[in-house]
Amino acid sequence: MKTLKYSVITPIYNREDCVARCLDSVAGNLKWGVEFEHIVVDDGSTDGTASIVQAYAARCPHIRFIRFDGNRGTNAARNAAIAAATGDFCILLDSDDYFVPEALQIIDGTVQAGGYRHYCFAADDMMAYYKSNPLLADSEHTAIRYEDFLLERIKGDFIHVIATDTLRKYPFDEQLRIYEGVFFKRFYREAQEVLFTPEVVTVRERDRADSVTRDVLLRDRKTMAKGLKSKQLLADWFGDDLLRYEEGRAILQKTYASMLELNLLLNDYTEARKCKEKIENLGVAPVQGRLELVRKLHLGRLYYALRVMYVFIRYDLLKAKIS
Repeated sequence: MKTLKYSVITPIYNREDCVARCLDSVAGNLKWGVEFEHIVVDDGSTDGTASIVQAYAARCPHIRFIRFDGNRGTNAARNAAIAAATGDFCILLDSDDYFVPEALQIIDGTVQAGGYRHYCFAADDMMAYYKSNPLLADSEHTAIRYEDFLLERIKGDFIHVIATDTLRKYPFDEQLRIYEGVFFKRFYREAQEVLFTPEVVTVRERDRADSVTRDVLLRDRKTMAKGLKSKQLLADWFGDDLLRYEEGRAILQKTYASMLELNLLLNDYTEARKCKEKIENLGVAPVQGRLELVRKLHLGRLYYALRVMYVFIRYDLLKAKIS
């Protein structure tokens, strides 16, 4: 049996309250004799995070610490770690999450027996979803096809173990802090089949006030522009694949509809018109009446003000949970 090496990838920013938990959980897996390194990239933290990681790295040879001078974003930190990785596979582990005591044993046993280039494992907070999806339920291992991800038959979140050369071939866009799904679809297409194992390897902390998940809220023009870019990448990278399926045409129509709305929020009527034409050419569903009204009457600025107010009331005042 070939000995495989793993590179655990952890971008980190201002996590002095929880970084030790993450580092300890990875170090606790040394007992399994699996060869791995833990590459931690500090993305310009302004609290005591860097000092904590440096202290761990000084006494733990498996930890490799990279520090940015300033904040460059999660994806830049991921790319730097992947570029430095010496493992056959990379394991993506967020800094506010942590491994279960058997994580590396479970991962290595599955990868050694698998023959795949992309593996997905369970996160503790996603078990109900896995069990509810008929493509994932009631099976020790499931081979998931690229089309199942592309057509959103499977949309859940996973813990990813991916061949390092795949990650280097398709780096994360460093201008986008979130919207990971569009990047993972490229990994799925490269692999064609991904092996899912429903064993929990990571415990995840959710609903932090500083979680990057909150960046998906369309609260200003900057976040709207990023959301628009993610939709454009989806259409550019996967439009031809989606057009092969009836389900895919509907997904592409929704993508263009989102792009239409975002262009209106950004007051770009030229691009909004192009999106409208693409929606009509697909012939799946008509343009929503409210969006056509905003476009025709050039009400983008008013629509933007109302959207920002809605987000503030719902998520800041009423503290609604982000789905």
